[in-house]
Amino acid sequence: MQPLLVRYSKWYFIFQPLAFLCFVSGAFGIFHEVKSLKVMDFIGILLFGVMAIVTGWGLLQLIRCKPFIVLNDKGVFSKDWGLGTIPWSDIEQVFISSERWPKNVELLLRSPESYLKRQFWLRRILTACESAFGKSPFLLLTGMSDTSADTVVEYICQRLSQQHNSPIQ
Repeated sequence: MQPLLVRYSKWYFIFQPLAFLCFVSGAFGIFHEVKSLKVMDFIGILLFGVMAIVTGWGLLQLIRCKPFIVLNDKGVFSKDWGLGTIPWSDIEQVFISSERWPKNVELLLRSPESYLKRQFWLRRILTACESAFGKSPFLLLTGMSDTSADTVVEYICQRLSQQHNSPIQ
């Protein structure tokens, strides 16, 4: 079976700088109308800097065009997890996460604790915080990708059915 490579959507990174330009125009309006800056103005400038960094990161991702999710013979690799590749034999179930829009793909693993222990300590803390709000630690974020969640789920289901139908070695 051919590997499935999921890349960032080009439209996502085209609309992000457009939103940034709208935000920048507001900051220029502040500088032209007021001679002295207030606390809210400094917060706006700080948000302007953060948005510039996010936009720069987005443009870098657009130029690099590397896949951030790879589904191949070895298993599932997501750049976001920092776990390496999860083999097909460790995946128990896959489904589309229904509590969020856009649709994302959620994986249920046989022993999730063993994978979570392998994460970098800061990523482990972030994962624990996200789990407290109901987000699965094994969520494939397909909302900003060029591949739909349905396509990813269909591919994983095919691989899992092949895994279960093959004779045990």
